[in-house]
Amino acid sequence: METWEARLYEKKILIADGAWGTELFHRGLPLGDAPEKWNLDNPNAVESVASIYVMTKIC
Repeated sequence: METWEARLYEKKILIADGAWGTELFHRGLPLGDAPEKWNLDNPNAVESVASIYVMTKIC
């Protein structure tokens, strides 16, 4: 079975999905603030959400 790293290296399609908004709210994103802005204001929080969605195996 391929890893996501191999698929990325081979430029194959990767699909990611998850409750990003919910996870960012759990990390302190205030209601009404733009989650996209957190990429600049709170990159560590965004990265922590991304890390929980990383797949180690491709189904």
